[in-house]
Amino acid sequence: MWGFGGCGPKRPGGPFGGPGFFRRGGGWGAGALLRDLDLTDEQVERIAEMKGQWLADVMKMKLTFGSLIKKLSKELWAESIDKGKVKAVFDEIKEEKSKISDEMCDRLIAFAEALTPGQRKKLRQTLLRRFLGLDEPSAPPPPPPPRH
Repeated sequence: MWGFGGCGPKRPGGPFGGPGFFRRGGGWGAGALLRDLDLTDEQVERIAEMKGQWLADVMKMKLTFGSLIKKLSKELWAESIDKGKVKAVFDEIKEEKSKISDEMCDRLIAFAEALTPGQRKKLRQTLLRRFLGLDEPSAPPPPPPPRH
């Protein structure tokens, strides 16, 4: 759940093994979802600012979790394991996850508020259609490049 880029199993067609819900290159990324909403210049600026802040926060989060994982590893591989210290690190991890959840909620609300009710309805319908496979491109996506 808190893996770093490039970690975890690779499945063709997307993270769920299916056709690729947020496919890139085939016009299925987040940009494609927003493209159909006829955003005003002000909305584009606002959403771009939110995305920039989110990317900066993700980098901070990765650094924080990286240091917590390092701290946890140090405690787990010590000659004698101090359960209290290990649990304290896990408490720090839980606290960070809680902060991230709260921030995510705030971001989702801010994003929804940046859209008009009509745009939110259109986005919802687009997501539902893609989830159900009703908005799939007619041609199959190109195969992923060979892995070495």
